[in-house]
Amino acid sequence: MNKGLIQLGIGLLFSLTALTGDGGFFIPWELHLIGGLGLMLYGSYRIRLDFEKPRALKTIVAVWGIFLVAGLFTILSTSDNKKIRESDLREGSNFENIETCEEGKIKAKEDLENGKYRRIVGSFGMRQPYVKVLKEEYDVEIIEIDGMIGIPNSCYNDVMHEALQEKHGQLYLNEIMEKN
Repeated sequence: MNKGLIQLGIGLLFSLTALTGDGGFFIPWELHLIGGLGLMLYGSYRIRLDFEKPRALKTIVAVWGIFLVAGLFTILSTSDNKKIRESDLREGSNFENIETCEEGKIKAKEDLENGKYRRIVGSFGMRQPYVKVLKEEYDVEIIEIDGMIGIPNSCYNDVMHEALQEKHGQLYLNEIMEKN
């Protein structure tokens, strides 16, 4: 039962890691999940061979129960971030009352001259994990507006994005998205 228990435990660890969306070890999370489930199945089979012990069935049920509960919790906790609400589709206000694209660019350049890195984010964007990474790891001030980002805000963000690319590299945004 020991080898089966070890395989079941490692499979559970791999599977739970995959449920967070990060496979780790440079493996896509989907392959990580399949490998973890495979180890869990094989570990369950090996434990099942030693079934005369009453602990065997309890162990199998407990480990699979942990996986199912954690999986359900993960799915329910992340699904709200992906749902679009009616308030997300409203026209958003403009940051500091900028009216045109040109005013947005000018305001962004002024902020950069004052050492401020900012990003304007609408209500749907605020529920996305990349915003937290931008704020905590890249020291970007997040400006939240209700609704969608309009053209003046988008022009402001474009200038800020170019400045952040110069500071952190061309692929900084890709790196943030891959972390999430």
